[in-house]
Amino acid sequence: MARYMVQIGTRSCCGKHRWPLVDMVETLAISGFEYILLEEVAFAGERVGLTLPLETHLSGDRAQALVDVILHRLSQSLGSNALCFTGNMTVTASAEADEIQAQESLTLIKGKGLSCCLEPHTSRRFHGGDVNSML
Repeated sequence: MARYMVQIGTRSCCGKHRWPLVDMVETLAISGFEYILLEEVAFAGERVGLTLPLETHLSGDRAQALVDVILHRLSQSLGSNALCFTGNMTVTASAEADEIQAQESLTLIKGKGLSCCLEPHTSRRFHGGDVNSML
């Protein structure tokens, strides 16, 4: 098993960030990765550090509760009006998988219509560029 950095991004509309974020969290939770740790959420040029473990197969109300925590942290960092804007939202996570499983997970994420990047975990920063450049 190796540690990977996964970055998932989507375009998020004014005041409607909750459901795209729920979709990203649920997709990560069913992706087949193990020991997923949400590390960062970026929106409107700001990054909010997280250290939130993500249980596999998280969905429904429990996924929404986690998203509420993430949105609260974003709003604290960016200010209460910041989430009224439209922009690219990116979630960065680290996860464990073997190489084949990592590629299968990447295919699953892309199949859900989300932009994503995957690379071996070498540091906290993503060396391959920002997933938002793919949007």
